[in-house]
Amino acid sequence: MTKAKNTGRIAVAIALGLGLAGNVGAQGAGLDRAVLPIPAPTHPPIETLDVRNAKAPPRFEVKAPKDAPNVVIVLIDDMGFAHPSTFGGAIAMPTLDRLARTGVRYSNFHVTALCSPTRAALLTGRNHHTSNTGAVQDVATAFPGNTGVRPASVAPLAEMLRLNGYNTAAFGKWHLTPLWETSISGPYTTWPTGSGFEKFYGFLGGETNQWAPLLYDGVARVELPGDPNYHFMTDMTNQAIAWVRFQQTMTPDRPFFMYFAPGSTHAPHHVPREWADKYKGKFDEGWDKYREQALARQIKLGVVPPGTKLAPKPAGIKDWDTLTADEKRLFARQMEVFAGFAEQTDYEIGRLVKTLEDLGVMGNTLFVYIAGDNGASAEGGFTGTVNEMTYFNGVQDTVANQLKSLDKWGGPETYPHFAAGWAVAGNAPFAWTKQVGSDYGGSTNGLVVHWPKRIKAKGEVRAQFTHVTDIAPTVLEAAKLPFPASVNGTAQKPFAGVSLAFTFDDAAAKERHTTQYFEIAGNRGIYHQGWFARTIHRAPWEQRPRAPLDRGYLGALRHAQRLQPRDRPGGEASGEAEGAAGALHEGGGEVRRPADRRSQHRADGSGPRRAPGPDGRAHHAHALSGHDRHDGEHVPQPEGALQDHHRGNRGPAGRGQRRHPRARRTLRRLEPLHEGRQARLRVQLGRPRALHGGRRRAGPGRQGDHQARFRLRRR
Repeated sequence: MTKAKNTGRIAVAIALGLGLAGNVGAQGAGLDRAVLPIPAPTHPPIETLDVRNAKAPPRFEVKAPKDAPNVVIVLIDDMGFAHPSTFGGAIAMPTLDRLARTGVRYSNFHVTALCSPTRAALLTGRNHHTSNTGAVQDVATAFPGNTGVRPASVAPLAEMLRLNGYNTAAFGKWHLTPLWETSISGPYTTWPTGSGFEKFYGFLGGETNQWAPLLYDGVARVELPGDPNYHFMTDMTNQAIAWVRFQQTMTPDRPFFMYFAPGSTHAPHHVPREWADKYKGKFDEGWDKYREQALARQIKLGVVPPGTKLAPKPAGIKDWDTLTADEKRLFARQMEVFAGFAEQTDYEIGRLVKTLEDLGVMGNTLFVYIAGDNGASAEGGFTGTVNEMTYFNGVQDTVANQLKSLDKWGGPETYPHFAAGWAVAGNAPFAWTKQVGSDYGGSTNGLVVHWPKRIKAKGEVRAQFTHVTDIAPTVLEAAKLPFPASVNGTAQKPFAGVSLAFTFDDAAAKERHTTQYFEIAGNRGIYHQGWFARTIHRAPWEQRPRAPLDRGYLGALRHAQRLQPRDRPGGEASGEAEGAAGALHEGGGEVRRPADRRSQHRADGSGPRRAPGPDGRAHHAHALSGHDRHDGEHVPQPEGALQDHHRGNRGPAGRGQRRHPRARRTLRRLEPLHEGRQARLRVQLGRPRALHGGRRRAGPGRQGDHQARFRLRRR
């Protein structure tokens, strides 16, 4: 009897072992995907003693929903809205152009104005501070929102897809691992392979030498080949192509998610000379002419509405006509190399697209091509630099020094970055750049979405306000997957964005992402239902924050309509282009609002001061600006009614508060705007206290805390 029992147990064990490797059950439908990983089902014990008569349960395998698309997300680095030809730029990007002709382009798409925060928001669907990525990993702190360590409650999109039956891979730039976790000691939880990606080939930092990168395959260091023609952009594309070919050979029934994030066009601008030489002479007219020409092309393409004006350049960016011959020669070559770098990048992406087409999978691939993780970078300073490390060490390179390396610009002997004037030009029609998350120049990038099986629109423009946090919800909806309540045992914080799928077939669909904040290093703003309020503390080329409130820190405030049209397919505008009340000045805060839900604004804020509201009556933007001494000039008062409070200067007029005379007049004139309900938009304008003679000082006229309060009343 004992011998028989033992024989039976052995038979059961063999049956289980062999059976689980054999019968494969279809597990795609009927699964509860609210908790990830999906637990394996339980089966009754097998009591058959003879293995020949035993029947094994099916092997448990989580499969993606039927017809779930492949997903490819391409994210270019440090590219401006007006750089790619697809959005009116002078840089040829034929792959992006082709995908836009057979898909849809988004002209009102926003990011966070800095690379790590944008990548965190993109790959998690949550705002960057929720992911503890308030700035780049290089300046992470111990304070919540900026620790650099992704919380367990913020599971990445890749992990959600992997646990739902996708194969996942990441190539290129990462920049989401805290610096102290990048050694062999780990931990590896925030590396790509600890963040949902089964395959990683790329670099961990914010930039790399394209000729000699420090690379990892998974967590193992890569030994570079001894090829004198080696370039990382080509290498990473080869790796991505090889991976997807193997994946489709081994598991063609399983969808894949690929994150393809080149280090280009971030500095150093490294590119083979033949790519740069394609643009010889094309930028000799300079950045002022570039802005004008780009705007004209943008209007023609329908990515900005007719009547759009260029925003004034920030102070410090010289007019091209005032430059010396040596400066023009240097700056033109800087842009030629950058343009060649961008076109080479798009060419390599084209090779990836061709591979997907050859494999026959492009039709059911949701291909998301984001032309920039922030606006173009002004980190090269006013003159650019032959070695970008000078910027990070607070050293401004000279024109004379750079001219020594002009013939080698972009090659292995250089580590270059272009002048800030080209960054401003590349972000046309806006005024600001990377790092300035409170301005559309730093946070607006072109987006193209291509999915032939689902998107029937061809070459159309979508002007709804959209944000990088919208991409993850879009992917889950496309894959017919629910947002998981729990991942790996931790309850999840919800997505901050909304799916873009509602815009695929309807150019006039009502906007759904109605509120979004922007904040990078104190430069901050908020978008809400057509309103945009912002303040700028420091430009990328400035070493210190700007002057406090009573020295003109606020600069000017203006109200304006949104740039993009909302009501007609293809970006065609209707109604008059309303503008801002008052002058735009880079010294501080501003408020902008559209006239109604079907209007657009000019980028420079020009136009009438009044706009009809939803009830048909006139609405005013309430604004106040005093003397702006940052550049030694006076900014005229816009029409409005803002009350400012600053430590010792509190209270209404007549009780000790200092106001500009014109401000008092406009307050009296505009105070009785509307009766009934009152809406209030409050913008905190804090700044660090400065050290004076070794002691901290704060108070009226000094480096203290302050705030501005905007009051809007309705009739």
